[in-house]
Amino acid sequence: MSPRPRTRAGVRAHAGEELLRDFADGDLSATHADPEAALADGGTLDAAQRRLAQVAALAAVGAPAVSWFTHFASASDPIDAEDIVGVLVAVAPIIGAPRVVAAAESAIEASRLAERSDEDGL
Repeated sequence: MSPRPRTRAGVRAHAGEELLRDFADGDLSATHADPEAALADGGTLDAAQRRLAQVAALAAVGAPAVSWFTHFASASDPIDAEDIVGVLVAVAPIIGAPRVVAAAESAIEASRLAERSDEDGL
């Protein structure tokens, strides 16, 4: 019996499994790649979904405002406050109230940093 030809989804799943094995082995080099290239390598999130996942990660690790700023300041399409609130509500049962409060404060401060950098022409 000849092997079944791989569908695009099958190839994507295989690439995703390979990346998971690499991550489990401690090889995180793919996380530093161009996000669009990472998508071609098996990622299934579009840019908006990826940014929401990144908000959840920033909240979960208790990232400071400057991390939020540097992560989203270069985005051509700023993330809406409503989307950040939605993510924080979704992850609150997992990360807890103190992290949600800290994330909200960091997001607000990052927004202020972005406004100042716009005013200063940075």
